[in-house]
Amino acid sequence: MMKCFGVVVLLIAATGEGFYGLVVQLIDGMHIENIIGLNNLYRLLLLLPIVLFSGSRMLYDRKTMLILLLRGILGSLALSLLTYSYTLLPIGDAASLYFCSPLYTMLFSICLLKHRCKPADVLAVLLCLLGVVLLYKPAFLFTDQTNHSEEVLKSRLFGAMIATCGALCDALLFVCSNSLCKVHYSVISFYTVLCTVVPWTLTLVVKGIPTNFSKCSNNNLYLIFLAVFGVVILLTLNRGLQLISPGPASIIFSMAIPIGFLVQVFIKGNPITLISGVGALAIFTSVLISISFGCTCFCEALDSSLFVEYIMKLKHYIRILPYS
Repeated sequence: MMKCFGVVVLLIAATGEGFYGLVVQLIDGMHIENIIGLNNLYRLLLLLPIVLFSGSRMLYDRKTMLILLLRGILGSLALSLLTYSYTLLPIGDAASLYFCSPLYTMLFSICLLKHRCKPADVLAVLLCLLGVVLLYKPAFLFTDQTNHSEEVLKSRLFGAMIATCGALCDALLFVCSNSLCKVHYSVISFYTVLCTVVPWTLTLVVKGIPTNFSKCSNNNLYLIFLAVFGVVILLTLNRGLQLISPGPASIIFSMAIPIGFLVQVFIKGNPITLISGVGALAIFTSVLISISFGCTCFCEALDSSLFVEYIMKLKHYIRILPYS
C-alpha cells in the first residue's frame, strides 16, 4: 500500500514538474536569478503555514539537522548549476547531461546505501537515458562539432562539467532522503527552499540585481503560479522519496520529461517527430519497468543509519560539527 502511494505522489510531482517549465517560459524580462529567488521566497511563505499546521518539529538533533542542511544545499546547487549550464551549452546538451542523474542515483545507492541492483534497474536506467537523448537531441551527438572554434569548445566542455556536477548533486539529494524518513516531508521541503533563498539574498546584496517587487505585472502572477507548482512538487517529491528507494524514485520522477514534452506539443504546438516520440515512449517504458520490478518500499528496504555513518566518518576527517 505504501509503495503504491509513493508511486502516485512521485507521478504527481513529475506532472507538476512537466508544467513548471511552461510557466517559466511565460515570464518575460526578468533576470534568471530573480526568477529562482522570488519563486523560492514565495514557496517559503507558502510552506511556513503548512509546516506550522502539521505540528512538526523544526529543530532536530545535530546529525539530522546536518543532513537536512546538506540536502538543502545539494538542491540549491543542482538548480543553480543547471541554470548556469544553460548559459554555456545548448539546452538539449545541458538537459541531456543533467537528466543522467538516475544513473548516478543508482550508483550512489549501490555504493553508499548497499542497495542491491537488479537487472530491471539497469534496463530501466538505460531506457531512461536513451529516451532523454532522443527527446533532447544533444548537439554533441546529433551535429558536427568540428566547425566550432577552440574557445567555443572549451566553453562547452566547461558547461558539460557544470551540468554533470548538477546531476551528481541531484543524485546525492535523492540518496540523502535515506536518513530523513522520520522527518516530516514539509520540514524537508522548508529547509530545501531556505537553502536557496539565503544565497539568493546574498547575491542581491553583492550584485545589486533589481528585484522589481513593486512592479505589478503578469510576471508576479506567473511567479505565484510557479511557487504553488513548486510547493506541490516539493511536498509530493519529498514524501515519495520517503516511501520509495532512491534509484527507482529518480526514474519515476523522470516522467516529468515526456510530460513536459507533451505539454509543449499540445499547448505550444511543437511538432512531434518519430525520434522524439520513441524517446518519450522509452522513458515511459523505463518508468513502467521501475514500478513493476525495481520499486521497493524505501524505509523497509534500506537501513536509514547508513548515510549517517558516512556523515560521521566525514566528520572524523574534516571535523564538520562537534557531535554529541
